[in-house]
Amino acid sequence: MSKPTIALVPGAWHTPAHYEEFLAIFEKAGYPTACLQLPGVDSAAPKDETVASNAAYLREKLLLPLLD
Repeated sequence: MSKPTIALVPGAWHTPAHYEEFLAIFEKAGYPTACLQLPGVDSAAPKDETVASNAAYLREKLLLPLLD
């Protein structure tokens, strides 16, 4: 039986690079990982980003691919 994927969502000011060592521990233990940067982080137009747009992005780019 395969192990579950650990999905990590960084906060508003963090990128996946901040969690590389943390995720590497899971990977070494045989757990696949997935981590995406929120669209509003370092955005050229941060005022255009909302909780809803971030949630839609995570659904489409992180969660649905894992479910497929």
